[in-house]
Amino acid sequence: MPKYYSVAVLKHNLKPLTYQSQSPLQVGDIVQVPLNERSCKGVVLSACEEPSFECKEASPTNFYLNAPQMLLLEFIAAYYCSTPSLAATLFTPFSKSQKPLAPLKPSPNLSP
Repeated sequence: MPKYYSVAVLKHNLKPLTYQSQSPLQVGDIVQVPLNERSCKGVVLSACEEPSFECKEASPTNFYLNAPQMLLLEFIAAYYCSTPSLAATLFTPFSKSQKPLAPLKPSPNLSP
């Protein structure tokens, strides 16, 4: 049974669109979505109820925006009267397959 998501299509000045997905998605996941007759990337903004119209399929990718990026995305869109779609293009997504960075070693104290 598909789940429905509100998706901001990147690099388009559009309000969020509703897509369905067979696989579960998280807020901030980058997905591949059809738009007109092209394939575009989008970011999942929220889960939503099943709409009264037919939805196209969103395919998950290996990238995501983390929680602080999503919070900043919402702020930028509201503060600058922009769409989430345009605000989301400001961020570089993280890769789900990339290993987390090791913590930095403390630098030596070089003071005399």
